[in-house]
Amino acid sequence: EQEALIGTMAHRRRMLGGAAAAADAAERRDNPDAARAAPVSDENGEKINDDEDKVDEKKVESLLDQASALQRELTEEERQEQQRKEEEARILKEASKVQTNALQAASELAHGVEYKKPLPSTWTCPRYILDQGQAAWEKMRKEWHTE
Repeated sequence: EQEALIGTMAHRRRMLGGAAAAADAAERRDNPDAARAAPVSDENGEKINDDEDKVDEKKVESLLDQASALQRELTEEERQEQQRKEEEARILKEASKVQTNALQAASELAHGVEYKKPLPSTWTCPRYILDQGQAAWEKMRKEWHTE
């Protein structure tokens, strides 16, 4: 007796048995030509009864279908709120990028140069400010709202 050629998935289902065999049985029910070409038997060599292995197959829905269904369910106010949030997120992302790029030269941006260490500096605080003390510094911070 010559064995019919079967696909890789059907072969795996046969080898795994159980739920996979039930899925294979459901596939044979849907496609009668496949049922004639490849009868399925369990590990003991007994033919599997299609009536015993009924599988509840849920309708598989793609993410795009789910998103469009969700979009249809939204009210006008919810849509406006969602658009406002998306616009706000886009503006914040753009502003963050502008702040980051503002301190870089165009050539550095083009070449993707990133500096890991700060540039060395010889700057020191003027002596008269150092002599003022902590209380004067706190007063200046409060006056200029830098805290």
